[in-house]
Amino acid sequence: MTNRSERLAGNDDPASTPRRSVVPSPARAKARDRLRAVASAHATAGDGPGGGDLSSTGTDVPRLVGPPGGADSPRSAAVRMFARAASPAGASHSVGAPDGFNPVQSKPGAGAGVPAAARPNDAAEPADLADLADRDGDVLDQLRREFAEHSLATQTRRNYAGHQRAWENWCRDREIAPGEATPQDVARHLTGYLIECDESGQVLRDEEGNPVASVATSTLALRLAAIDKAFERTGRDRPGQHLVVRELMEGIRRLYGVAPVHAKGPLLLADLRLIVAGVRREQAQSVRDRVMAEARRQLRATPGQLARLDWADVEIGDVDAYLVLAPERRGGPRRRARLRAATVPTRCPVAALRDLRDLAGATGPVLTGPAGEALTRQAIDKRLRVLARRPAGDVAPTPRPSNKSLRDAALLTCGWFAALRRSNIVALRWSDLTWYPGGEIRVRLRRSKTDQQGTGKWNWLPRLDGDSACPATALTEWRNRVAELVGGDPAAVCPDAPVFAAMNRHDQFKMKEGSMRRLRGEAVNDLIQQLVVRTGLVTGDRQGRNPFGGHSLRSGFVTQACLNRVPLIEIAQVTHHADPRSLVTYNKPNDRSSMDTLRDVARAV
Repeated sequence: MTNRSERLAGNDDPASTPRRSVVPSPARAKARDRLRAVASAHATAGDGPGGGDLSSTGTDVPRLVGPPGGADSPRSAAVRMFARAASPAGASHSVGAPDGFNPVQSKPGAGAGVPAAARPNDAAEPADLADLADRDGDVLDQLRREFAEHSLATQTRRNYAGHQRAWENWCRDREIAPGEATPQDVARHLTGYLIECDESGQVLRDEEGNPVASVATSTLALRLAAIDKAFERTGRDRPGQHLVVRELMEGIRRLYGVAPVHAKGPLLLADLRLIVAGVRREQAQSVRDRVMAEARRQLRATPGQLARLDWADVEIGDVDAYLVLAPERRGGPRRRARLRAATVPTRCPVAALRDLRDLAGATGPVLTGPAGEALTRQAIDKRLRVLARRPAGDVAPTPRPSNKSLRDAALLTCGWFAALRRSNIVALRWSDLTWYPGGEIRVRLRRSKTDQQGTGKWNWLPRLDGDSACPATALTEWRNRVAELVGGDPAAVCPDAPVFAAMNRHDQFKMKEGSMRRLRGEAVNDLIQQLVVRTGLVTGDRQGRNPFGGHSLRSGFVTQACLNRVPLIEIAQVTHHADPRSLVTYNKPNDRSSMDTLRDVARAV
C-alpha cells in the first residue's frame, strides 16, 4: 500500500491505486492558473529558453504534463510546479515529480528522511509562492466572514449589532469579559434591561406590586437572541438554553404577556378609498365642480336634486351620460335627463363625470366633500353661486395631478391589494411588473421576510372598473407619468429603477449617482400616518402613537378578507404564509362588522 507522498510523486501504479476525483470550481481553477503562471516565470528564469520539458507536440513552449490517465488535481499540479521551480537549472527531470522528492516536506528545515540529492535547495525556494498562499488565505477568510454575515437579514444584523453593543458595554462597566460571561450574568443583564427605576434607583412597581417594565417582552427576547448569536460565534453554548435564563424569560412572558403593545391597526377598503380620494382631493374637487356646473346649466337641476344624486342614478355611455334626477316637488315623477358631451376634452362634462367616478368611487352620492361626506343642498347652492360669478363656460379645467399624488395612490393601492410589507413595496422595480391585455398586473417579489434566499413569489393586481382604489388604474397612471419624465416606458428605459422613488418638495425625483433613490421603509410608514391624519381617520392618539403604519396595508387586506368570509387558504395564497393559521394574528377588526358572526349565531338558535 502506497503512502500519500508516493501517490503525489507519481510512483504508484494508477491502475492499482484509485485516484480521488476532484470537482473543478472557479476558485480552484483560478488558484491553479495563478500557480502555473508563477511556475512558468521561474522556469523561464532558471532554465532559459528551451530549458523546460517540451510538450509531446515538439513545440518550444513548456507545459505541465499531468499524471498518467490524464487526471490532474490542483494539489498534484502544485507539487509538480514546486518540484520544477526548486530544481537546479539545466537539470533533467520529469515535470511530474523527481524521484525521491517528498512534497509534504519540501519546506526549509523539513527535509528529514528525504534524499539529499532530491531535497530542494533552500536558497532556490520561491518565497513569493508562500506569500501568495498566505495572501490568498487572508482574502478567502475575509470573503468567508462577508458571506457569513449575509446568513442574517440586513435589519436583523442591524438590530443584533445594537443589542450586542449594549451587552458589551454592560460587561465592560462591570469589568466582565464578554467572552467569559456566564448565563447568570446574562440573566442579570436582561433583568436590569427590563425593569424601570426612579431617580433614586428604586424599582418602580404598579398597583399590584409588580415591577414596571420599561421595554416590551418582544424587545427583551430580541436582546437575548442577539446575545445568543454572539455566544455562538465564539463557539460557546447559547445562554438562552440555560435553565436560569429559560426560567427568567418564561416568568417574564407569563407576567407581562407577549401581545404587542403598539400593534398597528388595519386599513380596511373603505378607509383606503377615503385616503386615495384625499390624495387626489384637489383634482377631485375640480372635476366635481365641472359636473355640478354643467348639470345645473344643461339639465336645470336644482341644488336639492344634485344633493340626492347617487351613482346608481348615473349611466355613462360612450358619448353622452344619463342622470335620473329626483322629483322637483314631493310626490312628483323622477326625470331622466341627458348630459351632452363637449368637443373640448378638458371641458367635457361627460369626461369629468367619468373621471369623478374613478376618483371618488362608483358607490354612494355623486357630489361629496373633501372627506368623502355627501354635500348638502345648502353647500351645493353656495358652491353654484361661486361658480356662477365666473364667465359662461369658464369653469377651471381639470388640474393635472402632481407626481407625488400619483405615486402615493399607486403605492397605497398596490401595497393593499398585494398585501405587501413595506420592505416589499420599496424593493419593487419596474422590471418586476408585467402588464396584461385585460389590465391586470403581475408583481414579482424578488425577496421577502419569509424568502430570504430569493426564491421569488408572484402576486396579481386586479382591474376594478369604477373603483377609486383600483390598483391597476393607479399603477398605470403612475407608469404613464414616469414615462413622460424619463422619456419612455420605465420598464425599458430604467428597468432596475425603483417603482416608488423618493421625491423632493419640488415634486421631482431624488437622485443618487445618476439613479433614482428608492423610498425607505420608514418613509412608507410616515406617509401612511400623515395621510390618515389628513383624511380624518385618526381623531385621537393612543399614548402619543399613531394607530396606523406601514403594516396597516397588509393587515387591512387580511382583515377585510376575513370580514368578507374569504377562506384562509385563499388569503394565504396572496400573503404567502406557509401556515394559514398565522393569519389569525393579522385579523384585527376595528369596527362592528365582526358582530355579524354573533348575529349568525343568534339566528341559528
